[in-house]
Amino acid sequence: MSPRVRLVLNASSGVLYARPRGRLTPELMLAPLAEVYRRSGANAFRLILWDLGGLSHDLDYSDLRLLTTRIAQVVVEWQLDARLAIVADTPLRFGISRQFQALLPEDIGIEVEVFSEVDQAREYLETPERRLRG
Repeated sequence: MSPRVRLVLNASSGVLYARPRGRLTPELMLAPLAEVYRRSGANAFRLILWDLGGLSHDLDYSDLRLLTTRIAQVVVEWQLDARLAIVADTPLRFGISRQFQALLPEDIGIEVEVFSEVDQAREYLETPERRLRG
């Protein structure tokens, strides 16, 4: 299966829904951030939901470190303020997502929360008082 990301932008809530398919790579996970940057520019809200349910393989630790480093570089380079909700459909993916959350530097301008249900993640992102302001 070739890696792809299905992107859906909810215009009313401003949430970019991303469901990667295939094998998870740093490039595949960066696609939603690149799309938000392309569509909204530097001062817009950035609310991103990564749904990992379509993956055929999970990250190993070296891939996880590479993804974390790459995300941190992109967020700093593009000066993003973002809120990211990760939906992990298995205990393994939940644990990997929590490791990703812990490895990201706290001061780079992106908040990450991990959920096991899409509805919880959407609620987190769509609650107005939880939005980040650019």
